[in-house]
Amino acid sequence: MQWKCYWFILLAGISISASAYSGPSHTGYYRQPALHGDQLIFVAEGDLWTAQTNQKMAHRLTSRRGMEDDAIISPDGRQVAFVANYDGAREAYVMPIDGGIPARVTFEQMNVRLQQWTKQGGILYATNHVTGPLGTWQLKEVNPDTLKTHVLPLYNANQGVIDEAGNTLFFARFGTQVSGDKLRAYRGGAQGQIWRFQPGSQQEAQLLTPAGSGSASDPMFYQGKVYYLSDKSGNPNLWSMNPDGSDKTQLTFYTRFPVRTPDLSEGRIVFQLGADLMIYTITPPQAQTTGKPADPRDSSAQAQLLPLQLVSDQPYRQPRWIKNPLDYESSTTITPDGNRVVITARGKVAVATTDGTRLTEIQTPAHSRVKLARMSQDKKWIYAICDASGEEQIWQFAADGTDKMKQMTHEGHSIRWSLSESPDGKHLLTDDKDGHLWLVDVQTGKMKQILDHGPVNDAFGTYQWSDDSRYLAIGTMPDNADRSTIVLYDLATGYSQQLTSGKYNSFSPGFSADGQWLYFLSDRHFEAISSSPWQDRISDPVFAGQTGIFAFALDPQAEFPFRPVSELTNKPDAEPQSQPDDSVPKEALPAEDEQPDSSSKVTSSQAEQTRAEPLKTESVKAEPEQAAGQAQPEKTDDSLKSEQPVDAGSMAQKNKQEILPEPESAPGWKTIQKRLWQVPVKAGKYAQLRVGKNGLYLLREGQSGNNQLKFVRYADRQVSLNTVSGGISRYELSQDREHLFVVYDSDGYVVPAGSSLPGRMGRYRVNVNQWHMQVNPVDEWLQMFHSAWLMHRDMFYDPSMRGVDWNQVKTQLEPLVSRVSDRDELADLLGQMTSRLNSLHSQINAGEDLPEAVETADAASLGAVLVQTGKGVQIEHIYQADPEVPEMASPLAKPGVDAENGDLIVEINKRPVASLADVSQLLRNQFDQQVLLTLSRSGKTHQVIVYPVDAKKSRNYAWQDWAEQNQQQVREQSDHQIGYIYLHAMVSKDAGTFVREFYANIDKQGLIIDVRNNQGGNIDSWVLDKLMRRTWMYWKSRHGGAYPNMQQAFRGHIAVLANQMTYSDGETFTAGVKALNLGPVIGMRTFGAGVWLDNSNNLTDWGRARVAQYPQYSVDGQWLIEQHGVAPTIEVDNLPYETFMGHDAQLQKAIDYLNDKIKTSPLKPLEPVVEAGTTVQAADIPASGL
Repeated sequence: MQWKCYWFILLAGISISASAYSGPSHTGYYRQPALHGDQLIFVAEGDLWTAQTNQKMAHRLTSRRGMEDDAIISPDGRQVAFVANYDGAREAYVMPIDGGIPARVTFEQMNVRLQQWTKQGGILYATNHVTGPLGTWQLKEVNPDTLKTHVLPLYNANQGVIDEAGNTLFFARFGTQVSGDKLRAYRGGAQGQIWRFQPGSQQEAQLLTPAGSGSASDPMFYQGKVYYLSDKSGNPNLWSMNPDGSDKTQLTFYTRFPVRTPDLSEGRIVFQLGADLMIYTITPPQAQTTGKPADPRDSSAQAQLLPLQLVSDQPYRQPRWIKNPLDYESSTTITPDGNRVVITARGKVAVATTDGTRLTEIQTPAHSRVKLARMSQDKKWIYAICDASGEEQIWQFAADGTDKMKQMTHEGHSIRWSLSESPDGKHLLTDDKDGHLWLVDVQTGKMKQILDHGPVNDAFGTYQWSDDSRYLAIGTMPDNADRSTIVLYDLATGYSQQLTSGKYNSFSPGFSADGQWLYFLSDRHFEAISSSPWQDRISDPVFAGQTGIFAFALDPQAEFPFRPVSELTNKPDAEPQSQPDDSVPKEALPAEDEQPDSSSKVTSSQAEQTRAEPLKTESVKAEPEQAAGQAQPEKTDDSLKSEQPVDAGSMAQKNKQEILPEPESAPGWKTIQKRLWQVPVKAGKYAQLRVGKNGLYLLREGQSGNNQLKFVRYADRQVSLNTVSGGISRYELSQDREHLFVVYDSDGYVVPAGSSLPGRMGRYRVNVNQWHMQVNPVDEWLQMFHSAWLMHRDMFYDPSMRGVDWNQVKTQLEPLVSRVSDRDELADLLGQMTSRLNSLHSQINAGEDLPEAVETADAASLGAVLVQTGKGVQIEHIYQADPEVPEMASPLAKPGVDAENGDLIVEINKRPVASLADVSQLLRNQFDQQVLLTLSRSGKTHQVIVYPVDAKKSRNYAWQDWAEQNQQQVREQSDHQIGYIYLHAMVSKDAGTFVREFYANIDKQGLIIDVRNNQGGNIDSWVLDKLMRRTWMYWKSRHGGAYPNMQQAFRGHIAVLANQMTYSDGETFTAGVKALNLGPVIGMRTFGAGVWLDNSNNLTDWGRARVAQYPQYSVDGQWLIEQHGVAPTIEVDNLPYETFMGHDAQLQKAIDYLNDKIKTSPLKPLEPVVEAGTTVQAADIPASGL
């Protein structure tokens, strides 16, 4: 079994086969219905079921392991098409409605959503397999017999239906069905729209639901009327309108649940409402009456409940076994004596050893989640955070596995992030999401708040106790602070002091065994690895290895263990420590992998996460006195003031509260800051400092989690940083300082604390192989429902929950958990719960227990558009990228691959290819493997070796190709005077894209930055910072060009492209461009996802119910973006037909705008007006020089 690194999630697959069953019926959770006359098909228990609308009993139609959904029934009622992931991608399959073997009919290698079985026998579907940005969908029609496909000429159409005559297509664009957000009423820029289009007319589509119509979706057509969903009333309900968009009429008036996934047949519409299926009967025009029913569910004249019953063994509700619980491990702590470890995984706890003795599973309450478990000092109890009471409280459980357990605390109602115990076993330490730190009396359970104003929605910090349990050292990031600080707290007196000023990021404190020293890590070393701003693409200084090791002398008379021997010290002669062979001299340059961390704002708990890198040792000779580490006192009065004692009990209001008096029993507190020393080792990227008996341990960060555990032995000369071991993802030192728990090469070990790992590591491996966890899904689902509800209650940005009675929401929806039969249904229910808040960033991740196929193939792609022709499968277009970077090339564009547009694929691995189906099947499980292609060009064949890619990478090639085509168009239409950058998201890879393209276009007259369909992230400030730089002067010698200052600043005109699908940080960037007046925003109003989050809302199975946490405000205090978006400076829409035919109106407008600006306001060349030396003296710079 393997421990996972915290930043990786490993998948666990547990196979449960469906079996025939005959027994009592039960009510299920029903979704995604399809209707044909009285024939009903719907989804439940991960399968398709069939029933008659006038009967209660339903029967299972599919039984294969895997999720089948999105069903539609053929016009003759004999066949059903559905979507399943049998071959590694969600594709369409067809089978007889009475049962049979499904046949695959689409080969998109991407997502497919079925829309309609047309009167002509074709299947209309939507797919995101398009050449364009992520989030773009396209309608296609496939003949299920010949497998030939036809593309409908519409850009960004994600739903559609064709009228009975086959002449008119009604289709949907945008909407939250694309983003996955869960909300009732959406008012952002990407509100769903219904359009009308006449195929073959070569005329633009007509918008039927303009602004004010609500967000519309799911068009249906019947007897001259369009039926659809709209949230105009504040909740999705059925509406109707005429084919020209007139006479919009609301048909249902539900408020408790939204109407979802409707399907229409012969004048009746079936839809999901809560966990039920309803049928609405369309009233003939002559029978319509005014008014609305008070409760539509009681109005049997128009809508009625289908009282369906299932007969099955409910396979996904049955208890099952997880053979590797460590796939779900959330924490592991070493016991105080270092002999065992306490593992928390999937909300359960086990105690494991290395000596072969039994693994003890800890008994915990049913339908509860346990986290942060640890062993008590007396070894009798396991302390942990548990939500069995409905709130996250501290519990104790019998360490021997018996059923003894007790809730210890009853105060506070908030999510908790950490748990620690004092060495004497008298106190526990915990925190809450509101930034409070609590001391808990173990005997009474009483809680005392000792500090506040810590970080919100994160652990208060990292804690270390002194061995006598009197003092507590805390590394914490105060609320609204930019850096973490070190706080010292005295339990005996309640006195606290902030030891570091906040000027530098300080974290990971630890007491020495004798209590005389408090060590900590701090980022105080700033040695630029870039020598000047003249280097390419380095306009800012870059620093590596900022972290050093520091120590406060708590005892004024203490001798610093690393102080060099001198004639003034009383240390006896000591043998010098041996110099490591691979030591790094003090003057050595930083290693190539010592690059600065590119993550966003670091919280105190994140700073404690692993940070290390792969160099084995460093040593720095200690110079006399100061070089040995003693920090010199500040020389100015202002700087001295910054190190005065601070009452950390109210750090955010430290200037408003009186500082607690210095306790008489703790002399020297006020001068602690003056007794600051530095351990003389080379600065690096360090984390997780622990103080051992003979020295210090810490992690040094490497790339891809390849960290090194380092050890610094106490020494008065030749102090060195020695490598204990590489490949350590995390570690912990036992309280007695005798043992280390390390995760090495994905396995956990408990080893003696020393300067190296012992040989024969197998004997120290933690034995968890016997831990096979039994899971009761029903208990887990109830707990996960509560956990998602609780996280929203405590972490949602609006404490009033936007006026929603959150307790009532739980009361209404929690009973439906009893009807849930698989994990996907639970995700559906969680989405219904969170939708009540009408907030974006509200996606639900269903975790790892979906009823997906276990033994499925992996789809692979050639990174090209392939089409079926009369001659065979033809390469229509090979995706292109930057031609100067071969590693970015798609498989068929790689160097040495002789493939061209127009080639026919004759064979794959010597097997004949006649259709797209053959290509898909022959490439299964072949990604990143050598594949032999036989191609035909002009009647001649040749062979090439290619390496196919997975579907995700192929989709990336598609949007990169689209961006490359845009870049080429911009160059051609501007005579190379305008640059183009496309940012598909705002994460670290996109920072690389920006750096690659921005500096390549630094001398252009104009620049287009395209954030259409941007997926969000958190790097907007990096990009804005570069765009804000201005040239204010330049140098110029007698020969050569000008050298501007600021270096590498863009001097030209800027235009930004944004559209309805620009999301999250893409919108923040767009808003910044407007607010800073950097240039016009061209396009359409953005999505409106303006409240950010940190994605810490994990459930026990690694699913997630995202909580919007951090709203945005302008500097004058106005709430921004959420449920509105960012309006463009120049509004231009890309219409469906015109855009499909190749005209990008938004891009063209940006090109035209910049060409005009270049013509009317060209950049002035950097040429002197007055040559240097031609006047007696130079002039002063004017105040308006910019």
